[in-house]
Amino acid sequence: MSQPLLRLEIAAPLDARSVLTAWNAEPALVVALGLAASVYVRGWRRLRGRRPERLTAWHLAAFLGGLGTLFVALASPLDTLADRFLAVHMAQHIVLLVVTPPLLLLGAPIAPLLHALPAGRARAVLGTLVSRLTHRLGHPVVCWLAMSLATWGWHVPAAFELAVRDEAWHLVEHASFLTAGLLFWWPVVQPWPSRAGWSRGALVLYLLFADVQNTALAAILTFSDRVFYPSYGRGPSALDEQVVAGLLMWVPMALAYLVPAGVLTVRWLSPARPEAGASARPAASSVPRPLPPASRARSVLRRPRTRRSSSPIDPASFARRRTRRAVTGSVWRRDGGGYGPRERESAQGSIPSGCRWRPHVSVSSISRSTPASARAGQRETSR
Repeated sequence: MSQPLLRLEIAAPLDARSVLTAWNAEPALVVALGLAASVYVRGWRRLRGRRPERLTAWHLAAFLGGLGTLFVALASPLDTLADRFLAVHMAQHIVLLVVTPPLLLLGAPIAPLLHALPAGRARAVLGTLVSRLTHRLGHPVVCWLAMSLATWGWHVPAAFELAVRDEAWHLVEHASFLTAGLLFWWPVVQPWPSRAGWSRGALVLYLLFADVQNTALAAILTFSDRVFYPSYGRGPSALDEQVVAGLLMWVPMALAYLVPAGVLTVRWLSPARPEAGASARPAASSVPRPLPPASRARSVLRRPRTRRSSSPIDPASFARRRTRRAVTGSVWRRDGGGYGPRERESAQGSIPSGCRWRPHVSVSSISRSTPASARAGQRETSR
């Protein structure tokens, strides 16, 4: 953050050299951003080896780009000159609200940051806490309200003047803008492994309502005939600078809301695309497919074939064989007719639905289901 000595130095007329050299990279900020980048890269490399389709080089570039824009917003002339020019201060807010947060979320940061930690109970507990926190705070209504409250609350003249005069409150203002931006863009980006809670049509309205409240605040700053922030001066020049700040809030932030809304609308209204080469493939019903062995066995069980023999059947031997199998419980009868050995069921593993096999373990049941010729032969044998 800007130091008092630096504020005195930039009070003089500015030239290109003084603007380019007005960097204020605090060691704590550099260490924090470097640590976040190294932890993310470590987790990204681990997950990249396991799930290459989930984390690509694009995710890595987006996250590192988000850290880069955060460094620019907090350490570049965008921060050091924000205490002198209202338009520069407004540009800093825009970066913290609609540039850095979506870039960080496009990198899918949760999974890589967690997998960078050593495997164990601590990582499991931390992952559970993060999952519950994102589930509760990631509701679109909560996210939209957080964005609106942060935008309107910190642009109230009393709060804005307090952040300009006090460095600690300036840090709180930046932290609240970054947090509100992360919450707001969470339902829109839906970083992996989170799942979408609202449809694309609802998210379009979500972005449009955000643009409406932003446009209202920007219109107040642009068309007002009085200066809201006297720390940046009074008179016509201060009012002109306030108009420039209002236009910066109006146009760039409107584009940040409307462009994603347009993309979501196109995806929402576009018909589902057929797979490549689907038209060149013949329909599945027109191509006969050979049955696998298990399916072939099931078809045999569903339609048992009666074996025809050229030699005549001995009624007496048929009855004795049927009675012997019934006593041992190895003959099963299917509903609607047809017999089969029990070994057939055990060899195939299971009987398909629709083929209900019932065991016949009594001689009387076999006698009732035995053909008439076999029963006649059995009576002759008994005589």
